[in-house]
Order: sequence, then structure tokens, then C-alpha cells
Amino acid sequence: MIKDRLAREKRKSDERIKDAIQEAEKLAKMNKDQKSQYEIEKLLKENEELKAEKALSQMKNGTRSMLNESGLESFDDQIIILVNTDAEKTKKNVESFTNLLNQIVKINVEKALSQEPPVSTQSNKMTFWQ
Repeated sequence: MIKDRLAREKRKSDERIKDAIQEAEKLAKMNKDQKSQYEIEKLLKENEELKAEKALSQMKNGTRSMLNESGLESFDDQIIILVNTDAEKTKKNVESFTNLLNQIVKINVEKALSQEPPVSTQSNKMTFWQ
């Protein structure tokens, strides 16, 4: 288990080193204007990724709030299923999920209530100490 994790971390490290070398080689081949343009593009891409990550995080927080308002404790695995980049879709997903859970609970409660009560194996007679 530890060996597997070490191997994964080494692969990740090797990939980062390889990417850094490729980046350096790419920059070495560029002139000053190309380097500037490349850096701008790189920063814009990073900015877009950060915006998307922030939006997703905000959607997760909103989803947690909606689930809590519905009386459901939220877990990250549920939230990931429900969250979408569009707020309306996320809200609709949460409502559908909540309705589904409520239906399942209702069906199971009705099923449990419609069953015959368990037969007591103990005598109904009172003992001296009762």
C-alpha cells in the first residue's frame, strides 16, 4: 500500500519534471514577443481554470445549503452528483434528489406499517415482581 502510493507520487513528480523540461525547451525556442504572448495565454488559461474552480466551489456550497434546508445532511459524494455549472440545473438536481429520497422513505414507511406486527414470544402474564 505504501509502495503503491510512493510509486504514484514518483510518477506524478516525474510528470511535473517532464512538463517543466518541455516548457523550458518551448520557451528557449521563442523570441521575446512570442514569449510574452505565450505567458499572457498561459495566465489567461490559468485565470479561466481558477474561475471555473471557484464557481464549482460556490455551487457546492449552495448545494449543501439547499440539502440542509431540505433536512438532509449532505455528503461530498452526493454533492458531486448534484452540482452543475448552471445554478438552475443544480437547483433542479437537488429538488429531484430530495423528492426521490422522500418518496423512498414514504414507500418504506408505508411498507413497514402495513406488515403484521411481530408475535410476542413472551407470556403476557404478570409476575410477582411486576
